[in-house]
Amino acid sequence: MIVKKSFYGLVFVLLFLTGCGSDISSAEYTEVPKKGYVIDAPVVNLTYSCGTKVAKTTEGGLFICPTLPVTFSVGGLTLGTITNINNDSKVFVQDIVKSNRNDFTSTEVLKLALFLQTLNKSNDKNQIIIDDSITFSSENSFSEMNITEVETLLKDKNLTLVSQSEVEQHLREFSDIDTLSPTITLNGEANITIAKGTTYKDPGANVSDDRDTTVTLNTTGSVDNTKVGIYTITYTSTDKVGNTSSVTRTVTVVDVLAPTLSLIGESTIILAQNGIYNELGATALDNVDGDISSNITITGQVDSKVLGSYKLTYNSTDKAGNTSSLIRTVNVVDQTAPTLTILDDKLGTLRATLNESKRWIPNNLLLVFEFSEPVVGFDINDISISSGVKGAFSGSGTSYILEVNGIALNSKIPIVVTVAEGTYSDNFGNLNTTANQMTQPVNTEIPFITVWDTEDNITIPTNPEFTYNYSVDWGDGTYDVNVTGDITHEYAASGQYTVSIGGKFPSLYFNLEDDYNESKLSNNEKILAVEQWGTIEWQSMEQAFYNCFSLEIDQVDIPNLEDVYSMKSMFQGAEYFNDPLDDWDVSSVDDMSYMFAGALDFNQSLNDWDVSAVEDMSYMFQGAESFNQPLNNWQVNYVEDMSHMFEGATDFNQSLNDWNVGFVNDMSYMFASTPVFNQPLNNWDVSFVGNMSSMFSQAINFNQELNDWDVSFVDNMNATFAEAWAFNQPLDNWDTSDVENMSDMFAGAVSFNQPLNSWDVSFVQDMSYMFTRAELFNQPLDNWDTSYVNNMESMFAYAENFSNQDLSAWDVSEVTNHSDFSTEWGENNIEPTWVTE
Repeated sequence: MIVKKSFYGLVFVLLFLTGCGSDISSAEYTEVPKKGYVIDAPVVNLTYSCGTKVAKTTEGGLFICPTLPVTFSVGGLTLGTITNINNDSKVFVQDIVKSNRNDFTSTEVLKLALFLQTLNKSNDKNQIIIDDSITFSSENSFSEMNITEVETLLKDKNLTLVSQSEVEQHLREFSDIDTLSPTITLNGEANITIAKGTTYKDPGANVSDDRDTTVTLNTTGSVDNTKVGIYTITYTSTDKVGNTSSVTRTVTVVDVLAPTLSLIGESTIILAQNGIYNELGATALDNVDGDISSNITITGQVDSKVLGSYKLTYNSTDKAGNTSSLIRTVNVVDQTAPTLTILDDKLGTLRATLNESKRWIPNNLLLVFEFSEPVVGFDINDISISSGVKGAFSGSGTSYILEVNGIALNSKIPIVVTVAEGTYSDNFGNLNTTANQMTQPVNTEIPFITVWDTEDNITIPTNPEFTYNYSVDWGDGTYDVNVTGDITHEYAASGQYTVSIGGKFPSLYFNLEDDYNESKLSNNEKILAVEQWGTIEWQSMEQAFYNCFSLEIDQVDIPNLEDVYSMKSMFQGAEYFNDPLDDWDVSSVDDMSYMFAGALDFNQSLNDWDVSAVEDMSYMFQGAESFNQPLNNWQVNYVEDMSHMFEGATDFNQSLNDWNVGFVNDMSYMFASTPVFNQPLNNWDVSFVGNMSSMFSQAINFNQELNDWDVSFVDNMNATFAEAWAFNQPLDNWDTSDVENMSDMFAGAVSFNQPLNSWDVSFVQDMSYMFTRAELFNQPLDNWDTSYVNNMESMFAYAENFSNQDLSAWDVSEVTNHSDFSTEWGENNIEPTWVTE
């Protein structure tokens, strides 16, 4: 008997020795009390009645009755009656329903056991504690009910039914009869699959028995891991009374390796288009099935007529269903070398056109490279271009585009495009075997067109300093080519002719040396207009239109002046010329002397000109009587000579105060005879100027402050303010220590009357006519050091207001001419003491 069963004997003995409580010792019971234990598991709180006694079973299912029979009930429902108690004092469920104790499955046994186990309010399966708070009412007695009715009765009390299998198992566990076989539990899965060749290690099993403390587990069966198959391992155990149980484990040895496929021949095959494809096949070896090459299947096909890449798939499956596959690629290729055609977007000759800035530019050339099939390895470096510059390059496959720019103006040299052999290939490596070449005709020469009016002939004048090679269309149906110098053409009839010049023609040059030669002068008058500058690469504009009185310039285009450094006398004497020039690029020019001298009618805007490279502006607007345009934007930083620049520009009166003249060394006659000019110049840096002779001579309206000028470098002030009628500004800050010539300096400066006594004139040699007709001048000069002066002729002649001045302290020891020194000057003056011979 297992340990838990001995509990009841111990309880019985204890109860017997102690008299089992007051019920046992009660005087009303005269016979020996009957004791027993109700067992499914021990049942506590089960109501029992015997004779007049009604009580409930206690710990261990104990009941004590003075007499038999004993009736058991729950909640008013009678379950059954016993009339005797076995010597073991145990009352099993089977005893109550009058069945054998080895009956665990009959309906009556299961019905009563289910009823008791469902009423268990304890969580301990080793003891049933009846929930005695529940009462039952039924028309039928318990013995009359079937098991379904009992279940319904319990469910009506909201109780959770114990399953019949659990009820049976519970009965067996607490039975005195051992009917349970040992319990075998597998370690791991019941079904195990291993790959062939893999070592099998059995995980084993565990065994236990509800009564025997030690039971033996036997294992039978084996696994052959070298053979595919299903193997059974059986685990068996028998307890001491012969109850036997067994459990099996299934081990399946499987083939998991796919066949090994091998192609015969290469996995990639190159097949020429229209060639014959011969299948090379493959082999298949399996670790179980052996050589199964015969079951290889091939899918896919090769069409050698059509270029492309074809895939052939080889499949092999062994008996276990393991599949392998391989792919062979067959490339059907074109083994013919690609061909190239080079096209351009110009139908005929590439020419020049005008842009928005009126400049001639060569048209860009767009080349198209068309291949017979897609190519690889072709790039811009494979293209050779002569007489042009490679630009943007793009494309792929069969078409590429290259822009060609940098094409020369005034050129007839063709563009040659070359692609050498062996520079590109098709997708299959076939190199081009021949070179490709294309020639693009070019004529970016736009002629220089002029209009002439003649009775007999005209001469194209050239500059002997340059090299010429030009052609002339005389406008009368005749041409001259390869001309290298001056050329004269005789016309059959008088009239106007349009003359076109092309080629190398660097300069149009009307020679100053022959000013008064009748034919040359006449030739100057014959040119009427410039209709088109064309693409001539000019190298000089010096004397280009000298004395061309009737010249007009159309605004079709502008000349290319990139290489022009001199515009000296370009429009000198072109009396009626007055056409716009503001969009010209003169940034390379360094000589503009005499440029508009004598251009009487010229009055056009030039303020946007870049004159930053100009060094000589002498005589630039001399006698340009109509010119009066702003020039304040000019950067004159590098100009050295501004002498006579505005001399005689009688209408000019524009602001120049922002000019940087710090590099100028000659300003003589700069504003001479500019009767309306009166603009501030006080910001000028004249510290490098050496010559100011006649600078404001006859600038009769000029009267601006100049006292802050640094004139320390000036050595010639001859007639600086002569006849500057309005000028009357302080000059006492001037440093005149370097001046040698002050003759006529204020002659005719009728308004001037400013202090000059602080001047250092110690280096002056000539003061002749210095204050002649300076009608208002009357300032002390007694501090002057005149020791170096040799000429004082007419120095104060007609300075009628010069009075009360003492010049006796002057050192005139070097003076050799003082005639008319004081003719008709003012009163009460004291002359120097002249040296007499």
